[in-house]
Amino acid sequence: MKDAARLVYTLNVMTKDEAEKFGIKDEDRWAYVRMDKGKVNIVPPSRQAKWFHLIGVPIGNVSEIYPHGDNVQAVEPWTPPDVMGGMSDAEMEDILNRIEKGFSDGSRYTNSPSAKTRAAWKVVVEVIPEKNEQQAREIIKTWISKKVLEHRTYQNPKSYKEEEGLWRSDVEIPF
Repeated sequence: MKDAARLVYTLNVMTKDEAEKFGIKDEDRWAYVRMDKGKVNIVPPSRQAKWFHLIGVPIGNVSEIYPHGDNVQAVEPWTPPDVMGGMSDAEMEDILNRIEKGFSDGSRYTNSPSAKTRAAWKVVVEVIPEKNEQQAREIIKTWISKKVLEHRTYQNPKSYKEEEGLWRSDVEIPF
C-alpha cells in the first residue's frame, strides 16, 4: 500500500530521551506524538519535527445520569521548549567562564558521554539547577555546534596524557 501512496507520514510517541530533554514527566510522554515523513516524494525534507499534544475535549453530553459527560481525544500543535529558554545572559556567561577556567589542577571540562568529574554538563546544572542532565548536555552540544565552545588537545598536567578539553572561543553567544 505504501508504494502506491505519494505521501506517507508516521506518528511516534515521544521517547524517554526526548521526554527528558524537553522536561516532560515519563508518565506523561504518551500524550506527545511526533509526526515524521515516512515517504514524501513531492516535497523537500522538513528541518524540524512536527509535534502534537493529545488532549481530551468534552463533547457536552453531561446529564443527570452522566454528570461528567464524555471526552474525545483531539490533537493540538505543540512546540518543544527551547533548550536555551529561561537562561539569562549572566547565567550563560557564568557557565562559559567556568568552563574556560577549567579545574584548579589544570585539567579541562569535556563533553565526552563517559566523562564523570570533568563533564561540562555539570557546570550548567550547578548554575541552573532547574535544567536536568539531558537538557544541560544539549546546551553544551549546541554551544559546540555554534562554535561558542571548541575542542582543543592539551596535555593533562595530572595524567601527563594528551586529552581533549573544552575552551571558550572568541565567537559571541548567538542567542
